[in-house]
Parts: sequence; C-alpha cells; structure tokens
Amino acid sequence: MRKSIFLLVASFILLGCQKDDNTISPPTGSGSLSCSVNGQFWGANQELTASKGTTLTINAKNINGSSLSLILTDLDTGVYIISADRNKAIFSESASSFLSTNSNPGSLSITQHDTIKGNIKGSFQFAGRNAVGATRTITQGSFDLLYSR
Repeated sequence: MRKSIFLLVASFILLGCQKDDNTISPPTGSGSLSCSVNGQFWGANQELTASKGTTLTINAKNINGSSLSLILTDLDTGVYIISADRNKAIFSESASSFLSTNSNPGSLSITQHDTIKGNIKGSFQFAGRNAVGATRTITQGSFDLLYSR
C-alpha cells in the first residue's frame, strides 16, 4: 500500500513538472536590454550576452529573429557618442544590418559600472543605416547586465 501511494505521489510530481511549450523563456544570460525601433518596442527575449576584452560586446536577440549588438569602447560613467568609429551599434533584421554612422552619431550614457562585479548599466540611441540607405531609428535604449571577462 505504501509503495502504491509513493508511486502515485511521485507520478504527480513528475507530470506536474513538465515544461509548458506555450511559454516564452527569458533570454539566456544575465540582465536586460530593450529599446524602441522605429517607435515599436523591442526587447532581448531570446538571448542576451556580454563579454569584456579590450571592448565590451553586448549581443541581444529577439524571438522574432532580429538582433542588436553594441561594441563599447567607453566604459566609464559618462556620456559618449555612438558612431561607425567608436561605440559601434548594429541592429539586424530580415537579412539586413543597420549600422551606426559617423554622419549621424547616436549617444551612449553609462550610468553605472562596477568592474569588480562585472555589472554595467546605461542607455543608448542611434540611427542605423544599411547598405542601400534604409534606416532604423533606435531610441529609448537601456541595458542593465552582467558581463564575463
């Protein structure tokens, strides 16, 4: 009898722990990154990674297949430009990449950077241009994340 009750309870526990395929998982990695792309909300809800070498590279992916990358050279708290030469930004969707430019630089604000914990927080905005001249306007960007070294 005890064995039957144990098997019944164990079955309920195992069946109750199955993954629901209708849910959207949070991004892999630690932290958050979101922005507005041409006035529409965009968030990293599939993947978010950051690693630091000579620059800090942030890669974010959305479940719809689009992605945003920031390659930051300025990491102290302060306000900086985003351009083709410094603090680069790339937004990609539908096999087209929209890169930050020198002719219309964006802005990056680092509001917090803890180099001991590897935590960085800030905001950004830029206008990206692709190879045929189409643009995407990225505004209200924010990030708060941990990075690997």
